[in-house]
Amino acid sequence: MSEPLTKSYVNTHDPEHPVQEDLVLYQLFEKARKEGNDGEFVSLETMERMTASQVYDKADEYAKGLLALGLAPGKDTLTVAGIPTLEAVCLFTAATSIGIEYAHPYIYIPMEQTISRILPLLESKVLVVGEGAYGKYLCSAKCFGL
Repeated sequence: MSEPLTKSYVNTHDPEHPVQEDLVLYQLFEKARKEGNDGEFVSLETMERMTASQVYDKADEYAKGLLALGLAPGKDTLTVAGIPTLEAVCLFTAATSIGIEYAHPYIYIPMEQTISRILPLLESKVLVVGEGAYGKYLCSAKCFGL
C-alpha cells in the first residue's frame, strides 16, 4: 500500500488567492458538494464537460459497485490507467468517498514497461484500464494478463 499524502498544495491560478497548503483535492470536492456548488469539470485533453452533480451522481454509483466487488475501505486500492476522460474523476471521487486508495500511475512510453513493471507493484484489487490516448493500453494490459 502506498503512504498517504502528508502535504499537498492547491493553486487556483488566481492572483487574489494564495496557494493553499495541506488541502487535499478530495476535500475541495466535498466542500463544494456540501455548499451546493455545482461547478463544472472540464477535461483539457478531450474538452469533455460534466457538472459537479453529474460527477457525484456517477461516483455514488461507482462507489456502490466498488463495495459490491468486495473492496475494503482503508485496505484496498483501485488503480486506473489509460482513462483520459472525466470518468477518472468519477472513479477518484467514488474511491475516496468510501475510503479506498486510488492510484492513477503515469503511463510512459514504452507503455508495456509501465503495465508489466509498475501496475503489479500497486497490488490493486481492481484495475480499470482504458484505451488511453493512443488506443493501445487495453491490448497491452490483456497481453500481460492483467
